[in-house]
Amino acid sequence: MREHTNNNFDSSKFRSGQVLKSRAWGVGIVTFVYHFAVVIVENRRVYVMHNTREQGVVTEKFKDYIEDREILQVIEDTELMHLGNEELKTRFLECKGDFDWDNYNCEHFIDCMLRHNQSSEQKELALQLLAIAGLAYLVSR
Repeated sequence: MREHTNNNFDSSKFRSGQVLKSRAWGVGIVTFVYHFAVVIVENRRVYVMHNTREQGVVTEKFKDYIEDREILQVIEDTELMHLGNEELKTRFLECKGDFDWDNYNCEHFIDCMLRHNQSSEQKELALQLLAIAGLAYLVSR
């Protein structure tokens, strides 16, 4: 796992099947929500496959991907790196779907690509924090 910021990328070292973790939303230096994407390298060009609110599951050029991302946090090696690009593309098509924060967000997409049970730690944490905030509100009344 390697940490980077938008200013020090050497995308030539990316490998197909790596997962990128970038900041999606935060306040100051505190990040509340992350966004995840899968790298695919073809003919020395770097692309990412990910699930977006606006377009659902898409593939786009890496340079376009980082254009509206504040900070790319982590590049993580995954078992997807053992697959060829054709298999990655097949899984991408199998995982194509519309974004739904509750049932099919970027974490669900990554789990689908990895063929893991789909879950969203961020969603679960948000629901727990809302429940705690609600209880704290009720107790304080």
